[in-house]
Amino acid sequence: MPITAKVGAWLLNNGYQNLCFVSYPHTGETAMTDFAARVQMELQIELRYQVPNASVFIDHECIPPGAIWPAHLKLNLARSLTMVAILSQIYFSDYHSWCGKEWAAMENLGGARFPGSTVQPIIPVLFRKTVIPLAATSKQYIDLSRNSVLGKRFFTTATFRSAIQRIVGQIENLAFLAYENKSGASQDQCVWPELSPFGGAAAPSTPPPLLSSLSGQHPIAMSERE
Repeated sequence: MPITAKVGAWLLNNGYQNLCFVSYPHTGETAMTDFAARVQMELQIELRYQVPNASVFIDHECIPPGAIWPAHLKLNLARSLTMVAILSQIYFSDYHSWCGKEWAAMENLGGARFPGSTVQPIIPVLFRKTVIPLAATSKQYIDLSRNSVLGKRFFTTATFRSAIQRIVGQIENLAFLAYENKSGASQDQCVWPELSPFGGAAAPSTPPPLLSSLSGQHPIAMSERE
């Protein structure tokens, strides 16, 4: 269900400046960068029809190993309702441990803002087939790995459009849940991990089954959606 003007205004007034945060490894690879940028652009176009002043955040700055997270990155994650994590093997690597930190920080935010809920803010998108670490196997994935090899042609396919719509649907669910529970965005809720949850984690010997879409829309009991 689209985000109503009332819910959209509440989100902005209660700290959610970003409806989504796009997390991806900055490898310098054109295919990955193009894909992440296109996801951000398409989500922002779709969501601004519903909440004109909301943003979908993406950072193009490469953070070297061992560097301190930039303040603007922490602030924007804290102000985000959801996070799309664009996954490949390098997302889970020690060299890109900041991706794991973004994952862990958003997972902590989800636990603080939506305790006990089956609707959680991390939306994983599999860009390339990879072994998923145990710390990330509890999430359901949108598997686009077979199609991402098409490059920019993929952006014109029904598969890509369908994936964007599924992500938008999950964001809409979280928007109504935050509004219903009056769960505002506070930086105090953010727990910034010192280590990635994927560093040194044992991985399954074979990848777990990856689903091709999110499992529909989660029911949200609301007395009023206006």
